[in-house]
Amino acid sequence: MEKRKSSQEAEVAEQPCASASFYGTSTPKKPKNDHVGLIVTACLLIIGISTMSSLGVFQSQRSAETESPVSEAASGDDVFQADLEIRATGTDREASALPVLTLQQPGTALDEAARRAAVSPSAVQVSADFYERSERSAGVLFTQDGYLLAGCGDLRQAYTITCTRSDGSALPAAFVGFDEQTGLALLKLCGEDFPAARFSSTSGSAADALLWAEDGEALWPVSLHAGAGGTWTVDAGSTALDSGAPLIASDGSVAGLIVSQDGQTRAVPASALPEVLTRILSQNAAAGLWLGFDTAEVPPMLAGYYDYPGTLWVRGIFDERLADAGLYAYDILLTADGESISSWANFNNALAQHLPGECIELTLYRDGKIIKAILPVCGR
Repeated sequence: MEKRKSSQEAEVAEQPCASASFYGTSTPKKPKNDHVGLIVTACLLIIGISTMSSLGVFQSQRSAETESPVSEAASGDDVFQADLEIRATGTDREASALPVLTLQQPGTALDEAARRAAVSPSAVQVSADFYERSERSAGVLFTQDGYLLAGCGDLRQAYTITCTRSDGSALPAAFVGFDEQTGLALLKLCGEDFPAARFSSTSGSAADALLWAEDGEALWPVSLHAGAGGTWTVDAGSTALDSGAPLIASDGSVAGLIVSQDGQTRAVPASALPEVLTRILSQNAAAGLWLGFDTAEVPPMLAGYYDYPGTLWVRGIFDERLADAGLYAYDILLTADGESISSWANFNNALAQHLPGECIELTLYRDGKIIKAILPVCGR
């Protein structure tokens, strides 16, 4: 993903660090024990340096961005539009059907190697970077056009989402929504002909031993017991379970997904996943629509530190036409069709007012410039 450094950030970078400003400037009384005072002072300095370093990490990422051709072409004009006008053509007019997770009948029992081979191509590791932290979870592809369910929860403030497949390939993912009840999220990879896992409800009782696959490398035995809300409680001994990891039935199908919430590890049976998917899609009015880029909410601390004029930004560019036209990751979204944008859900509601083939008018902010963009609404 390309990165860049804004003029505002350059000014911040040139200013000397003033960690003491975080703690006030009054002169404290001298403590009775000089050593205690030195220790307290050192701790305050470490905290201040850590805070500035965290901001510096994000600032350095933005510094790697190339200079925007839109800003150069604007030649001092605060509004520049022509380079970001893309009209709908060809497949832009095709609507995409919303994803469906179907359950299949259980098949013939397989040995461990065959079970691993059946699920490994569709299993992914999900890495999400947030301000001041990173999170890792697992997921499983369930459609050939790249939809997957993962245990990563709410990613509206993550500024990168990457899915690593069993063959080592790493792909950026777009966030479609999440289910608050289970913590499972719906993500979308751009592309087609992905290997989709086969999901099936298991026969027998919930106490039957199934197998959990970790990174497609080994299968571990787990014990399942009936739990609250139609879920299973999971006993995996000392084995650490990634949220979103698949439970593998004897026939190599996915019998459920691990979920970790509030310090508890449970499993959602495959029979409940269609309902989970329905809840996720019902909360995103624009789930079947696409502009070629993913959006995220700006972490409040960053928004305040850089004095951003908006609360939503471009997380990742998936359509080469947008990158060629000069749209960049971390451009701030201000308005859609003249209406201000205040959140991820607010933007999706604005997008949902369009049909594939129509265009949406956006206003964005970057480096002190206001950028007008006319983009085609597509189906995912």
